Amino acid sequence: MYFMKKKYLFIICALLLAACHSKEVGFVYSPTQPRAGQTISFTNTSEEGDVWSWNFGDGTSSAVKNPTKIYEKPGSYLVSLKVDDKSKMTHSTTIVVADTIPAIVTVDSANVCEEVKFLVNFYNPKNLPVTYLWEIGSNGDWLYSHPIDSAVTVLFNKANDAETIKCQITIGQETYSLEKTLKIKDIKAPSLLVVEQNKTLGRRRVLGNYLSVKQVIKSEADVADLCSVDSVSYLFEKNMISTIKNSEVTILLRTESAAKAGAVSKDSIYWLAENGELNSAARGDINNVYKRNVAADVNGLAIYNNVLCLYGAGIRIGQKHLFPHIKQIEHLSVDAVSGKFYLISAGKLFVANIDGAENSVVQLAETDGHTLAIDYINDRLYFTEQGQLKAFPLIHSKNNYSNVEAIDLGGSDFMAIYFDNQLRNE
Repeated sequence: MYFMKKKYLFIICALLLAACHSKEVGFVYSPTQPRAGQTISFTNTSEEGDVWSWNFGDGTSSAVKNPTKIYEKPGSYLVSLKVDDKSKMTHSTTIVVADTIPAIVTVDSANVCEEVKFLVNFYNPKNLPVTYLWEIGSNGDWLYSHPIDSAVTVLFNKANDAETIKCQITIGQETYSLEKTLKIKDIKAPSLLVVEQNKTLGRRRVLGNYLSVKQVIKSEADVADLCSVDSVSYLFEKNMISTIKNSEVTILLRTESAAKAGAVSKDSIYWLAENGELNSAARGDINNVYKRNVAADVNGLAIYNNVLCLYGAGIRIGQKHLFPHIKQIEHLSVDAVSGKFYLISAGKLFVANIDGAENSVVQLAETDGHTLAIDYINDRLYFTEQGQLKAFPLIHSKNNYSNVEAIDLGGSDFMAIYFDNQLRNE
């Protein structure tokens, strides 16, 4: 009888000890109804122990006392905690991880005119049909994509602290309305003065391979030509010459005859009137105008090494006549740094050496362009084709003629452009 009492007492103590151990080991987790892709925080509630061994039921483990875990896929997972590496000091529970909550995935901020990609992250194990309907504000433009695509690329034209994009996604019979807000930051960028076919004047910044929205500049008359020197831009308008600093236009001189082209050197202002007369005045004394007649085939002006160039049938610099075999040059831009002329003639864009060698003339593109402009900041030549602005890398040597490829910058109806080589915020 005494032996039987000792046996029962031993069994009772063992059960109590096991119960005690099961109470000592434990954990809780949050959120209590997790979803795939969501961070789960585990809190170890064990009363004793120095070594922790977690098994999360998906092949991963941890030795941290209070770990965090993300399950990539929904499902049921048996999570176990072993304390001090003792099999008797173990606690296990099953966690049910639900499907993901669809969410728009993208960056938190981007620069003006930077390509931003958006997609929706969700889990669809049954391969249910999925449809998308994206929505962007007036500040955004779709790139290579459409509002019903699964992933979209958007370009934002203006800085905004809270730019919101929306997507309505339907998975099977369930529809979710999603939103994502990001910050669009402004940056300094070089800019172009642009004249469009309707004769309106504006400024558009060049941001990578895109143009910002036009900042309209008010001028009194139609603009025929424009150029810049010493950070001051000059407008040759219908019957006047004006300067522009930032967005302020100041009239310098009202002219007797409408100008069709203009150029400015360090010392002088030149303009070619529609009656064929060449006018010039000192920059410091513009009211004292000197007039002279030029050949009837001259239709444009440019400056090379602070000297006036006349172009039309060839190019004339003082007494020097270059490229007389080119019958008509409609537009000319001078890259004095690389020693190149860029010119448009008979619907073709050419590059040629400033030394006048006839065999240096190389065709770059077919174009109906109205204008040319050189950008030394981005090392580009801008030209227009069917009203849109395009760009070539500047030609520095004969070896890279075959490597040039035009970049389409967009825009429309450009009649004249001028690059002022200054960095500006919006």
